[in-house]
Amino acid sequence: MSKVLLGTGRRKTSVARVRLSEGSGQYIFNGKKIDDYFPSPSMRMKINKPFVVVDLEKKFDLHVNLNGSGLSAQADAVALGISRALIKYDPELRLSLIHISEPTRLRRISYAVFCL
Repeated sequence: MSKVLLGTGRRKTSVARVRLSEGSGQYIFNGKKIDDYFPSPSMRMKINKPFVVVDLEKKFDLHVNLNGSGLSAQADAVALGISRALIKYDPELRLSLIHISEPTRLRRISYAVFCL
């Protein structure tokens, strides 16, 4: 049995509880496939971005429980949850995923560095 990685993402009032397990790249959101739950290609790209950034596409199965807010905020919450779970998988991925996992903090740091 493969190891299950957990990550939680939040955006506005949306909460995504993400479970990653090694597999073939099957995505399930509240019991539905990704195409049924997120009709927009831009939302699907946003969700897939953490896997693309670290070159781990089609390596994990994704099961997500979503609550609250609208689809766009839910997609952001899922991306954050995936990046947090991937950091648990390999802590060295943190530098690659920092734009997704800590966007507000990164903006403050870059502002402080470049504006002082």
